[in-house]
Formats: sequence, C-alpha cells, structure tokens
Amino acid sequence: MPAAPSPIRIGYCLSLTGPLASNSPSARLAHDIWREDVDRRGGLLGRPVELVCYDDRADASGVPGLYGRLMDEDKVDLVIGGYGTCVRGARRLRGASRARR
Repeated sequence: MPAAPSPIRIGYCLSLTGPLASNSPSARLAHDIWREDVDRRGGLLGRPVELVCYDDRADASGVPGLYGRLMDEDKVDLVIGGYGTCVRGARRLRGASRARR
C-alpha cells in the first residue's frame, strides 16, 4: 500500500489577539472551510493541506520573526499574507530580506 502523500503546509499569521482580533475568527473559519473543501476534492496537487497559523497580535514588529519561523523552522511550503496594513508591510520586509539571501 503506497504511503499517504505529505501535506502541503501553508503558513500565515492572523491577529488572534490585539486590536484586530475581532476580525480574525471569520478569517480563520474561511481558511478552515477552504482547506476542508480542497481536501474533500483530493487536495492541492493531490496532497492534503495543513494550515500553520501564528498570532501576530496586530504588532508589526513581530511579524518578520513569525514569517521567518514559518519558513525556516516550520518549513512551510507556502506563506500567505494577512489583511491588516501594519502587519502586511512588515511581512513584505521579511520577504524582501529573504529573497536577497
């Protein structure tokens, strides 16, 4: 029997606490519904989806470190961005820094 394919790991940050926290439950629910729908249809590229989410607390100063952790420690296959302006800008800085390595 062939081994089950490893999941495609998608990492992201949401403001689960802090001043933007009231918006996050619906965003997280939407992500979970999407994952369940994709997995029910056979996965992404034939692989199940695993979501890795960290709380950025709506604090832009911590976002580069969180995305670094997702990429460097958690080894996610893909990162997606948040929706708050302060955290999106910080994420771009991390991405630009990583691209220069």
